[in-house]
Amino acid sequence: MGSNKAELRTFEDLECWKVCRELRRFAAMIVKQLPREEDFRLKDQILRAARNATANPVK
Repeated sequence: MGSNKAELRTFEDLECWKVCRELRRFAAMIVKQLPREEDFRLKDQILRAARNATANPVK
């Protein structure tokens, strides 16, 4: 277990953070397909939720 700790230098090395980053990219792709009238409702909520996953590193 000690050798695994040496491999993790930043939170960006965590597998869960990498998956959240992919989720964020996927969400960005999806919201581009939403109608224009959703820009400040559903679209905004989806993007904020996806950003939140990568913006809160584990302490």
